[in-house]
Amino acid sequence: MLFQLQTTLETLRFLDIVDIIVVATLFYWLYRLVKNTRALGLLKGLGVLVVINIVAHFMGLHTISWIMQQSVAVLMIALPIVFQPELRRLLEQLGSGTGFFSSRTKISKEELTSIVKEVVIACRSMSRRKIGALMVFERNMKLDVLSMQGTRIDGLVTSELLMNLFYPKSPLHDGAVIIRNGRIETAASLLPVSQNRDVSKELGTRHRSALGQSEESDALVVVVSEETGQISYALGGQIHRGVTEDTLRTVMLSLLEPTPSAVSSLLKIKRGESK
Repeated sequence: MLFQLQTTLETLRFLDIVDIIVVATLFYWLYRLVKNTRALGLLKGLGVLVVINIVAHFMGLHTISWIMQQSVAVLMIALPIVFQPELRRLLEQLGSGTGFFSSRTKISKEELTSIVKEVVIACRSMSRRKIGALMVFERNMKLDVLSMQGTRIDGLVTSELLMNLFYPKSPLHDGAVIIRNGRIETAASLLPVSQNRDVSKELGTRHRSALGQSEESDALVVVVSEETGQISYALGGQIHRGVTEDTLRTVMLSLLEPTPSAVSSLLKIKRGESK
């Protein structure tokens, strides 16, 4: 095994190093796409099988190597069947340019700060009055389909407009508000409801819709509960319930226009939630 490794290192070319770097970069990008999804567990298992197969090959363990190769082949066949939603999301992200090629219109830091302030004020007010709300913030993946379904607003993001849209007697209070490029684009948009069977039965339609949208895109979805007044947000197929105004503010600043300080604060919050 050591002799084979030494021979491989001696014959290693510059192009081989470039090849390894490119493959490693692609794997890292793939990990970012499937992070916080069920597909991540499968990829980890697949990686373990590949490592075992490589070790068995170098050590001359032909039976184990053959079994590992067959296991990998079976997993590759099962992948598109079991993880169809995750694969669809991955392909949609590839098509929309998520990751290396983002087409999202950038807004200034001052504009984002103002938008976040207005959203937090609206959430605070609706939380106290127990007014249900559902807001979807576009990130890298375009939400054109959702925008076409709803009623066009094309207005500035203000707390007054948001509260008027979600006021129970408003004709547009059902459904979600789509916010993209720093503006409220549409209201009363219908979101896909999560089909995840592991979701708590306590979650109502509004929260399941937020979760469903976060499963199919990289959007940040903010929810205000009509029953409890709790503020929650959904991201990457996970829902974080009962967050504070400070947490919501930090999350929005971090995810909609990342800055080093905001990302650091977000990581601290996530570590606190996991305890």
